[in-house]
Amino acid sequence: VSIGQSSDEKYFFISTSDHNTSEQYYFSINEKKPQPKLIEKRKKGIIYSVTSWHEYFYCHTNENAEDFKIERCNDITNQNWEIYIAPKDEVLIGGLIFLEKWIIRSEKSNALGKLFVKNNETGIEEELIFSDEKIIVPGISLIQKDKNTDLVYLSYSSPKTPGKTYLFNLKTKEKKLVKEQEIPSGHNPDDYIVERLECASHDGRLVPITITRHKKTKIDG
Repeated sequence: VSIGQSSDEKYFFISTSDHNTSEQYYFSINEKKPQPKLIEKRKKGIIYSVTSWHEYFYCHTNENAEDFKIERCNDITNQNWEIYIAPKDEVLIGGLIFLEKWIIRSEKSNALGKLFVKNNETGIEEELIFSDEKIIVPGISLIQKDKNTDLVYLSYSSPKTPGKTYLFNLKTKEKKLVKEQEIPSGHNPDDYIVERLECASHDGRLVPITITRHKKTKIDG
């Protein structure tokens, strides 16, 4: 069980969950004597998480969406949910991070994570690409409590590259390296090659495989 503020800091949400169910209550930050109200009763196998931002409530849930979806509504009492991010076949849909001018979200497909950013003024969404490497584990965090900013921290690591963190401008796409994991024994990423293969399983499905090798390794079978 946990408690936290909504993204717009207008509500408190109390969440209680186990490995395959969840239940959430909410109350306004203005309530002198809080009376937590249930959003949706716990159902076996259903996980959901609600937050609020700019007159909308957003729900990240796996109900009727094996790999999750995001819905939204403007009235949490009537809960007339509409699709915001539709479920996708074999794509794991992550949650949302809100800024005044941007909405950032994550996806995972083919065992690879991706970040997407939506410009609230234009409505255009695009993938956040900030590394030349294709096989990475990306991450994002906010730099401050104030949401009126274009700056975020983007980080990644890969099978050949230790963790790096950049200060990234979502508007100009400029990035500045602010932190890099050091390997005491020494490490040169350029000495290694990362390859991505797809190999057929016994049922014909293609299984993604990542291979990391030294560039001097002989490919001799």
